[in-house]
Amino acid sequence: MNGDLSRATLRRVVQAASRAPTAENCQPFRFRWQDGALHLLHDADRARKGQDRRHHDSLLALGALLVGFEIAAAVEGLAVQPALALDDPAAPCWGSLRFHPDPSPALADLAPVLARRCTDRRLFRGGRLPEAALRALAAPGGAAGISTLAAPSPALLRFLWRAERLVWSHEPTWQDVMRWLRVTQAEVERSRDGASWRTMGVDLPELPLLGRLRQPGARAPLARLGGGMAASAWLLRQVRSSAGLVLLTVKQPGRAALVDAGRLMMRAWLCLTEADHGVQPHSQPSFFVHEAAVGNLPPDLDPRFSALYAEGLALWRRELGLGPAELPVMMLRAGWSDSLPEGRRTLRLGVEEVLEGG
Repeated sequence: MNGDLSRATLRRVVQAASRAPTAENCQPFRFRWQDGALHLLHDADRARKGQDRRHHDSLLALGALLVGFEIAAAVEGLAVQPALALDDPAAPCWGSLRFHPDPSPALADLAPVLARRCTDRRLFRGGRLPEAALRALAAPGGAAGISTLAAPSPALLRFLWRAERLVWSHEPTWQDVMRWLRVTQAEVERSRDGASWRTMGVDLPELPLLGRLRQPGARAPLARLGGGMAASAWLLRQVRSSAGLVLLTVKQPGRAALVDAGRLMMRAWLCLTEADHGVQPHSQPSFFVHEAAVGNLPPDLDPRFSALYAEGLALWRRELGLGPAELPVMMLRAGWSDSLPEGRRTLRLGVEEVLEGG
């Protein structure tokens, strides 16, 4: 192959970096080795969802992926030089990475943490957030910021309760989530993407009938039976079992800022994982607040949610002292937790499915 990277090295780097998180584990990036560089290709069909309007969700995922590449390359004694192309996110190529020798032991030491990192939806055992370590991750004057909150106020808890109802109130959002639900082990192993029913935070046997949740019309009767109320109640149990919340923000809206926020989210997630904290991201009370503020909500969304997100933004700003232009982009809940069993971890596509020319 071209360049100084061997085929085996490239494949190891891509495979390890691909452990970075993506919404619903949709894995919307492919890679092409060409002319001594690894080109980052955005798969618009995999990314397709209401949460990815203007590709905002994919930009967050790109930031997390870049951190994954930095760590995976460091294991091989390499550094990564990214050249991003974000002016036209509709274009399939979002930039390229070049690799050069530059051992970085500190980054390489994070490789086992990268391998352990996962979404943990179980109840936690409280704990104490490593607040100083988390805040130290944000570069002074950077485009993204990080805040921690050990004990949400009753007003913020009420907002979280109400925001969780979005998926039960909006059919397109429901379909976006259900599209990636995998309901049998055979389906999990065949697709190697999406979220297995075993990752939902509760012990359930294999129930193929869960696949009916993906059918049009499944949401409304479940909502009438109290599905949204139950989901909100479960969220509050999750939050109350946690050591606290971590909020990732952008100082000003923009594509590059979302990539930076994704980088910071990934570093925070790794910091928490290294401290033996389970981590679960929540987008409804954070990402959708950002989308409301920049005028990027789905046009068919109930107007009551627009008002709710405006209320949520005021709450976040008041409780965390955010700047007047600072916007939330992702909320992580974290707390002490045992390592997630292997069978509850999401799988990834094989390197041969995501890498061309290597």
